[in-house]
Amino acid sequence: MIVAATPANETDRLQELYRLELLDTPYEKEFDDLVQLASQICSTPMSLITLIDRDRQWFKARRGLDMPGTPRDISFCSHAILGNRCFVVNDTQSDERFVDNPLVTGDPHLRFYAGVPLTTKSGHNLGTICILDTVPRQLSTQQEQALGMLSDLAMKLFEGRIQNKLLNQKQQRLEELSHTQTRIISIVSHDVRNPLGSLRSMLDMMEAGMLEPDETAELITVGKRQVDSTTEMLNNLVDWGSVQLQNRPTEKRPINLHNLVTSKFAKFQVAARLKANQLVNDVPAGFTVESDENALRFVLRNLVSNAMKFTEGGRITVSACHDEAGRACIRVADTGVGMTGEVRGRLFDANHRQSTPGTQREKGSGLGLVLVKEYLEKLGGTLDVRSEPGRGTTVELTL
Repeated sequence: MIVAATPANETDRLQELYRLELLDTPYEKEFDDLVQLASQICSTPMSLITLIDRDRQWFKARRGLDMPGTPRDISFCSHAILGNRCFVVNDTQSDERFVDNPLVTGDPHLRFYAGVPLTTKSGHNLGTICILDTVPRQLSTQQEQALGMLSDLAMKLFEGRIQNKLLNQKQQRLEELSHTQTRIISIVSHDVRNPLGSLRSMLDMMEAGMLEPDETAELITVGKRQVDSTTEMLNNLVDWGSVQLQNRPTEKRPINLHNLVTSKFAKFQVAARLKANQLVNDVPAGFTVESDENALRFVLRNLVSNAMKFTEGGRITVSACHDEAGRACIRVADTGVGMTGEVRGRLFDANHRQSTPGTQREKGSGLGLVLVKEYLEKLGGTLDVRSEPGRGTTVELTL
């Protein structure tokens, strides 16, 4: 037996094969019909559509054979893909390349083979459409031409299959973008329009002189809270919308978590002073986590902001460690007011967002934690919340 040489363009050939995503896919009627037609045209009991992988030959369609494939080194098709014409072995027992081949000396006892390469537009032979028999045979010119036409048709089906997949992916992406657009419009309509409407009413009342000085001062304080809440919501919405619309893949890299927490805490110093809260960075110096930095910044900002909202005269601590599986566990814990199990169960319900006023009656949109969960899902992480009324809240992320 003579093993076929490796094609000169083997690396590129395999890349083309993998691009079409055909290996180990379910059998499909279109290809089954082609091998049936090949057998009928050439009057052979066996026919195949084969794909030559790195070390194996796999059958995308088969007739008359039960095996799903063979090792590449005993494959007749590995010889056929070295040329660009119909490769014919009229009698295997008279051909030194195949006389002692296991497919000749054992099941299925092949005596005849003819295969036409399946050639891509770039000139790479991926496999063959072939016919086989247990007796010697001769192919007519018309039969060879018919096999060539079936080979061309098989390639058109291969390319059409991957194009359909790409079209389906684009359609799915369009549907996702449409859903994102609808969601953004809904959030803006509810969470921006309502606060702005309230602010406008306050200004109209002030302008009309309808308020006493103490009432005006109170409304100004309320107005500031609404502006802060709306600004926070818009920041979250812009961050989330950017990721959704760009469909940017997460870019994981080592991040010094201690330094990242330090930079995040710096932006909360004023808020912490106003509420007499202590910010504690308990992440070990040099502790690193593999993650997308932009996403992790977003998550930390929201969790620390939420802890600040419900804590006054207390402590907010960020800590981290590695679990037994080597994953990073990040905890954001506060000594604030805590929450009931009922409230905790609604935290991540995007359809029933509800904001609980903070210790100084700060308002929110309830959007931040919903988006935090979505970010973590993109990062392949998990989130757990533990809390009791009056005993604070701990949020633990695992990445």
